[in-house]
Amino acid sequence: MRKRALERDDYACVRCSRTKEELGRNPDVHHIVPVRTFAESDAHEKADAHFLENVASLCIACHRKAEFGKISKTVLRSLIAD
Repeated sequence: MRKRALERDDYACVRCSRTKEELGRNPDVHHIVPVRTFAESDAHEKADAHFLENVASLCIACHRKAEFGKISKTVLRSLIAD
């Protein structure tokens, strides 16, 4: 899923557009709904978190912002929508 997300997002951060070349490495692949949410659910398996519409490529700075709730799930979903 990671590779598919990076390919979909052209190996760039979907929020700020920093590329793999600018970053010096691949962007992080962030789960919009965290894996732990699926793992803690009685109705889901941990593996259920790994689907293309639940991941977004982010640079380190944007990934940190997303992890701390400064980029909403709604915004992230809109950035990966085709």
